[in-house]
Amino acid sequence: ISGRIVQAQDNLIGSLNEWWDDRLKQKGLDPQNQDLSDIGYHMVELAKNAFENSEMGGRVSVEIKEGSAKVVIENSGEGFDPLEAQHVSLGGGYGLAGAIEWADTIEIETKGNKYSKEEGKLALTGESSVIDGTKITVTKKYS
Repeated sequence: ISGRIVQAQDNLIGSLNEWWDDRLKQKGLDPQNQDLSDIGYHMVELAKNAFENSEMGGRVSVEIKEGSAKVVIENSGEGFDPLEAQHVSLGGGYGLAGAIEWADTIEIETKGNKYSKEEGKLALTGESSVIDGTKITVTKKYS
């Protein structure tokens, strides 16, 4: 798993796009592959939204295995209500609402609760050790 610490003052979109392309090239993968581009777009948008709620930025980690990518986004913000946020879409399709529909799996941990994708939407599925901040884990297969 490789990670990228993102500071609040960083050029978030540019630095994450560059980091994502570098990770793909290191794995011998084509950054222009549509599936991999979509994973990158979702990663950047989810990170942007997560880091807007944290003055300190956060961390993005990626694990790329043959045919699958796992993205973990963490911040130390105040957390949010994923059940409400899952219905908010500002267009573009790469925010939380779009990611829930698109991802093979998605798990959000915040305020001591764990939410997972079930039947195409988020549901409260248990407790979490993440009290302060948020941790979003997304997996997606690619070809």
